[in-house]
Amino acid sequence: GTDVVYTTVSPARNLMKGSPWHNDSRVLATVDGSLADSYDADFAAQKAFNAPGNSPKMWTELWTGWFTHWLDEQAANKTAKEYGDGVGAMAATPNASFSLYMAHGGTSFGYFSGANILDGAYVADITSYDYNAPIGEAGDHTTGADGGDTFAAIRDAIAAVYGAPPAEPPAVAKTAYGSIHLEEKAALFDQVDALATCSVRADAAAWPTQEALGQAHGFTLFTVQREDLPEALHFAPETLHDRVQAFVDGAAAGVAFRGTCLPNCSLPLPRGGRLDLLLENTGRVNYGSGELF
Repeated sequence: GTDVVYTTVSPARNLMKGSPWHNDSRVLATVDGSLADSYDADFAAQKAFNAPGNSPKMWTELWTGWFTHWLDEQAANKTAKEYGDGVGAMAATPNASFSLYMAHGGTSFGYFSGANILDGAYVADITSYDYNAPIGEAGDHTTGADGGDTFAAIRDAIAAVYGAPPAEPPAVAKTAYGSIHLEEKAALFDQVDALATCSVRADAAAWPTQEALGQAHGFTLFTVQREDLPEALHFAPETLHDRVQAFVDGAAAGVAFRGTCLPNCSLPLPRGGRLDLLLENTGRVNYGSGELF
């Protein structure tokens, strides 16, 4: 019926793989993708996929940036010129509708930043979901990779087609608080009882997963006390899905991270009688190909 409009979204090149509703008037396939100089080919692919007469030009996510991952050399920012050219080309496309993704950047909630699989490697997203959006978390204009004003570039590109927008609201006032000196500190292992949400004794041969412990996000501390600790810890895809910090007798011994040490890696350990492994859930995989998510 017409009471509810059902839609799907994927890059135009993936429509046949991403939607089973080819040539089906009940579901409208829309497209998404990066800024470009022209979108004609993508809209043509959308029209060819949808049922005849049922394909308005809808670009539901016009990507203003990309994910930035831990260990990236720099933020995945585009230039202000790319902004202006890409949005200008979209605005000038006849009868096209689009939304900017993201228009307003910000910080991910809690531990929900997520991760991806790129070229077979696990990469964890940073906590900030800035996404090179033209409006920053504080409501300010952001700066492109070329130093240009990204918000102004988008505003001017749209204004060139549709006319000048209403006056911009005044900037949010900022306050400088000066230096803040933190005079107290607390050692991590002295706070375990206060921080722990559960405590479970487990078979060392089959440690429980975070899901089995009801720990959907965050950190899990595994502790082993024995006089014959191994000389090294060996990790494989089946045993390391995130990031682990190893401590022997309370002293840091090393770090292993799925994104850098797989397919296999070893973490040497000093002699000691207590091994603590602090596992951090660095993010579930949002997209990508791989057996382990």
